[in-house]
Amino acid sequence: MKYCPKCGCGHQDWVKLCSECKTELVDKFPPDIKTPPKEKNTSEPSEKLVPIASFDYPETANLASTKLESEGIWSFVANEHIVTANRFYSYAVGGVKLMVRESDAAEATRILNIVEPPPENTLPEDVCPRCHSSKIRYEPYYTLPTYILLILTFPINGSLGTTLPFIKRKWKCNTCGYQWKK
Repeated sequence: MKYCPKCGCGHQDWVKLCSECKTELVDKFPPDIKTPPKEKNTSEPSEKLVPIASFDYPETANLASTKLESEGIWSFVANEHIVTANRFYSYAVGGVKLMVRESDAAEATRILNIVEPPPENTLPEDVCPRCHSSKIRYEPYYTLPTYILLILTFPINGSLGTTLPFIKRKWKCNTCGYQWKK
């Protein structure tokens, strides 16, 4: 390895001139040049990190991290790339963890748990009108008749035929089974 006698930069053996100051390089590091001290990275926290939340998907963790950073709290998303590589690893590593400084943990938890209360004497929109359960789902079409028609129109040669679904467009409660249109 070759070194610059003026600024102390190291270069490959085939390089003739320093890329920083255009000085001719020497084979040994000059003893009178002191290497500059490494600057401390101020973007990393100086205190212990603690997990405040765990998510199944990296996207959700990044949204929470963005919310915290918009409030001025530094955060770090751990295990993001492991879970992105294989979603099944999410359970093995305990999910994608949102980490903050130990001193910011209480404030970060408070920020992420903020839920605005609904106005009085009104029900939220996404509840069953009969039993007030929040376990509801939207069903755009009748599934059983559509699947039966799909099977019956499936040609012998293996290509998929055209099937029009039976349109339903109703909400269904998973708790009591009630169906309604909004």
